[in-house]
Amino acid sequence: MACTSNGYRISVEKFDFKKNLFQKRPDFMLSPRYEKATGKVNATNLQPGEKAIFVSFSVTIENTEKEPTPFDLHALVRGIFIVDEKSSEQDACDFLDTYGTQIVFPYLRSLVSSLTAAAMIPSLQLPLISPDDFGHSCPNGNAGK
Repeated sequence: MACTSNGYRISVEKFDFKKNLFQKRPDFMLSPRYEKATGKVNATNLQPGEKAIFVSFSVTIENTEKEPTPFDLHALVRGIFIVDEKSSEQDACDFLDTYGTQIVFPYLRSLVSSLTAAAMIPSLQLPLISPDDFGHSCPNGNAGK
């Protein structure tokens, strides 16, 4: 049985930004670090036969002596999906890996782009990604239980 969503909610869980004193160098390159997390949400306002699962994505850029950056940034966006509680653990993980990634990651891209532009610096455009870029969720099976 394939897992389908009966609704979802996207939220910004965190956004930290700090401009740094920075002198651009010819070898300058930003090296964002991405993380993905998945799991089950203990929600109390669900209808009978439903469960809530989530996927979150974060990006971090930090100024270091070895890799100076014009700013420090940490952003975290989470999508919570309502699915049928009869969905198997594997189906829930597959859903988050494919559809969750395709739905939630663009919100992270938009958040970072908009807020870096609002900080009066050139807008940071995170790359387009494929669901396969983050690997598969739930090696421990935590999304469907």
